[in-house]
Amino acid sequence: MRIHLLFLFQALDLQKKGNLVELMDPKLGSNFNEEEAIKIIKVALSCTNPSSVVRPTMSAVVRMLEGDICVEELMMDQSEYGDDFRFKSLRDKYYELQHQNSREGQTLID
Repeated sequence: MRIHLLFLFQALDLQKKGNLVELMDPKLGSNFNEEEAIKIIKVALSCTNPSSVVRPTMSAVVRMLEGDICVEELMMDQSEYGDDFRFKSLRDKYYELQHQNSREGQTLID
């Protein structure tokens, strides 16, 4: 679960920076539809919202993925995950790893 949360925090950070495409596996090169990939990532992030009231229903998820409804730009506040000590600890670890890896020229998902 820890790596999943670290990945989530990285995704939220990249979303805030407007650079979700960095989540894509570099091995894909340019062999993917960037617009579709970003849409799928945004839908996935909307499903991780800590508030069940804000998370989309499965029927809404399907409609978003099929293109029937627009995927709204969802900017989640990472502090929403900080209510639990575990999340704070994992968030801190993410930022520590991010800082360490940036000095080494790596990313968390190399």
